[in-house]
Amino acid sequence: MSKYTSDQPITEPTNDEFNRAVFATDFIKIISNFKDTESYVIGLYGKWGSGKTSTINLILKQLASKNDIYSISINAWALGGDHEIILWDILNQISTKLTDKKAKTKRARFGHLLKKVSKAELPFDLSSEIPLDSSTKNNMNSSSGKILNTVSYLGQILSSSDNISLARNRIESYIKNKKIIVIIDDLDRLPGKQIINILRSINTIADYGGISYVLPIDIQYVSSAVEEQLPFGQSGSEFIEKVIQLPIDLPTLTQEKIDHVLFDKINILLIEHKITLSEDEIQRFQRLYFELNKYIKSPRDINKIINVLRFRMPISNTEINIVDLIILEIIRLFDKRFYEIIKTHRDLLINHIHIPSVKYRLDNHNKKRTIDADKLDINSDQKEILQQLFPAFDALYTNTNFSNKDTLRKLKRIADENYFDLFFASLDSEINVSNKQILEIVQLSDTPDKLNKALFSTINTNNFDFALRLIIDNISLIKDPLI
Repeated sequence: MSKYTSDQPITEPTNDEFNRAVFATDFIKIISNFKDTESYVIGLYGKWGSGKTSTINLILKQLASKNDIYSISINAWALGGDHEIILWDILNQISTKLTDKKAKTKRARFGHLLKKVSKAELPFDLSSEIPLDSSTKNNMNSSSGKILNTVSYLGQILSSSDNISLARNRIESYIKNKKIIVIIDDLDRLPGKQIINILRSINTIADYGGISYVLPIDIQYVSSAVEEQLPFGQSGSEFIEKVIQLPIDLPTLTQEKIDHVLFDKINILLIEHKITLSEDEIQRFQRLYFELNKYIKSPRDINKIINVLRFRMPISNTEINIVDLIILEIIRLFDKRFYEIIKTHRDLLINHIHIPSVKYRLDNHNKKRTIDADKLDINSDQKEILQQLFPAFDALYTNTNFSNKDTLRKLKRIADENYFDLFFASLDSEINVSNKQILEIVQLSDTPDKLNKALFSTINTNNFDFALRLIIDNISLIKDPLI
């Protein structure tokens, strides 16, 4: 079973990390107070990824245990956004739920079949001559294109609004003294024209006493999409307001709650991969994260981060600094422009000790570096992040310097010249040697033959200095230091 977090909505209260079940309970209290002669269109407003469908699933879960309210659920996007199909689906589900009979008559079903046939490819050319009766084909000629049009026309007649009206009248007799909730999800995945048609279709049966409709939507998107289809000067939000009588906002998730859930999930990943952060690293992560958490506003955002880290952590553990990895991945996911600035300004951001920077070789007083740093197209928050990630960059503005540069290397920080590139690319054994490889080599100190073979196959003139420093950093793990 995959451990990755899918973008699928939750269906069980046990998976409710954001306390939506409480809202679901309150919502049901509201609709329970409706009279069975009343009918409402309810808008449940929330941004994309905020958990509307998860909330709806929890509402449906609770409604399933109630005997006085019937509930049905329609996914407008899954049904292709076709308003007529959606309307028939609503009528059929209501009829089936109340009587075990479908609402659609044989006549209407045959009409839909003909409409489907009219869209299919026929096994003859469009210009073929076809006898339409028992006489010879010379008596009457037609093209398959005309036949298609005729079939489509008949289909429209047989499955027309008249038949919907008949089904509606039949169902109206079933629902007396009954309360029905119809939930139409994913309207905000459809283009404006389809949304308008669906809302108008709902209006044709919205006056049934006892049937109420719940529309979970991103109101800004729906209003904008609808407005594009209206005559110039007409407001999309006003159009929506005329349809929706009871607008309800999905409770906004607090940033504190978002942060708490994300931290818990990251902690589970760290435990899963046996990664332990020092107290200093935990505090450094928190300082960096709270410069970035404005990007993370929904459960969907959390899932993106966790899925990326679930992929990156196993291949990066012991190779690079995990705190820097998490921060950099958040930047990559939500601010690609800033990520590219970091990626392309290596010489500016790090100290160069063992690998001199050609660009700033003679810049002894950091004048050129300071000028280049001031030219970076970044805001104050991004500047603060760079100062926290890169001590050399911070020194340009604070007149301080990170004196113990060995610490950056031992912590495998992005600010170290040996590790910077590893955060952006896979390991290249011709240039770099991984920490994992060194750990394996030092364990061979009591078997000289294997040690020599491993050394010669792994270490070369390009990575010798870096490999030597890694060996020294791991000296405590060497079984026979003399060898």
